[in-house]
Amino acid sequence: MSDLEYDGQPEFNLIDMRAAMMDMIYREIMIDIDGAIKAKTPISEKINALNTVLKYFEAKEEYEKCGNIKKIIDEIHVNNSSRQR
Repeated sequence: MSDLEYDGQPEFNLIDMRAAMMDMIYREIMIDIDGAIKAKTPISEKINALNTVLKYFEAKEEYEKCGNIKKIIDEIHVNNSSRQR
């Protein structure tokens, strides 16, 4: 079969797509850390989303990224605590 013929298989796979999405999300978070921390999104939603990204990179053993995300989660908790006082 030539490279131009369709073999019935999708041209992407979900694992690669998920990896690309997580990398993109991580890059965007790191570009605007302050925006990630101070966004108007409810805190529980921010923490849940960041934990999802954290768990993904933990499974990939990309611990530097995990550390960066954990720092953001901790900062969100600190900011939330100071607002409640």
